[in-house]
Amino acid sequence: MSLLIICLQLLLFVPNTPAHDFYYGHCTIDYYTDSQSIGVSLNLDIENLEEVLEAQGTGRLFLGEKNEAPLVEEYLNRYLHDHFNLEVNGKPAAFEYLGKDPKIDVLWCFLEVTDVPSLSSLKVENTLLFDRFDIQTHILKVRAHGKEFNVMLNRDKPSERFEF
Repeated sequence: MSLLIICLQLLLFVPNTPAHDFYYGHCTIDYYTDSQSIGVSLNLDIENLEEVLEAQGTGRLFLGEKNEAPLVEEYLNRYLHDHFNLEVNGKPAAFEYLGKDPKIDVLWCFLEVTDVPSLSSLKVENTLLFDRFDIQTHILKVRAHGKEFNVMLNRDKPSERFEF
């Protein structure tokens, strides 16, 4: 009973704070030696992504909903190419946007870089959502050649280079 009273007191005395006051995205990058490719999985908050895209004049998008706007794939592809960049072995690498998978309140986006016969270095620049959310942070996991790196990227540090 005392636990219930404590919980109720906490709820009554906790100041009103925004329901959404943290901004995290997740990105996993894997190098596949057998297919000589790099796979990228990006996880972004749907609400934040919609806000950013709609601020660019896309109109209401309804990401992941039955009435999703017809040009969503085009808008996403363009936005990802503008705000996510890779350098493979010191050279800019073009990626292909493969598609998306909405899950409740997040959107998974999938990218691929092909024709990567070897990987000695990888630079990742991720400025997704930085144009709207100053405190946006991206948790980045990179796996290649049996090594795994985990770093955080933010507005002050939007890129990281990895050596293999």
